[in-house]
Amino acid sequence: MKFWKLASAATALALSANANAALIERLGGLAYYDDVANLTWLTNASAAAGSVYDISNPGTGQMRYSEATAWVTDLEVAGVSGWRLPEARSIDGTTSDDATISYNGTEDYGFNISAPGTLFAGTMESELAHMFYNTLGNKSGCDPALSTSSTCVSQTDWGLTSTGPFNNLRESTYYGTSTTGYVEGTIWTFTMYNGAQTIQSTDAYITPWAVYSGDVSAVPIPAAIWLFGSGLIGLVGLVGFARRKKA
Repeated sequence: MKFWKLASAATALALSANANAALIERLGGLAYYDDVANLTWLTNASAAAGSVYDISNPGTGQMRYSEATAWVTDLEVAGVSGWRLPEARSIDGTTSDDATISYNGTEDYGFNISAPGTLFAGTMESELAHMFYNTLGNKSGCDPALSTSSTCVSQTDWGLTSTGPFNNLRESTYYGTSTTGYVEGTIWTFTMYNGAQTIQSTDAYITPWAVYSGDVSAVPIPAAIWLFGSGLIGLVGLVGFARRKKA
């Protein structure tokens, strides 16, 4: 079992609300469990590339919402199924949101959602935002301490500066969620380029990043794998017995 922790002093300060957060290796390195968010993320953030669902923009893993949901629904990793797209629920508890954009994390649309030092710091309503700002310790282009809902005060060292143990985390794409937007035919999306949450049409190209609710280590091994394993054990026993008898 391997633990991945952010070690820099600056990141540790930024993650003060998640000081004990760790990404714990699962499925032989194919996934990592976030012990604060209680979510398991696929290590390859663009694993859909090259799949049978990668047909709208072949080779990129960018696909329409219908293809993304079909891919994640059918996904099985090391015998574990039940993967899904991330969620982007309302951060203030309302049932819907509008096109109001904020720069200090006070709206579902915009920057610094869940970021340390904001009104809704550490919220897990937007699972991608929590990953970007809290688990990985990245920053948006707008300083959450100085920006207002309507004004962005820039800060340095922003963007996807930390990817943790994950690979193929891309800046030039919108990561899709399973949550519908405030306009019919749209979904909430998140970009790793600047930490912005916005909406895109379900016909637009998005990248699905598979996540699992909870810790996959708690998932029972499928019965077929147990039977296969017990069959191998029996076979090994028979081979050993035959060798001893022959000797």
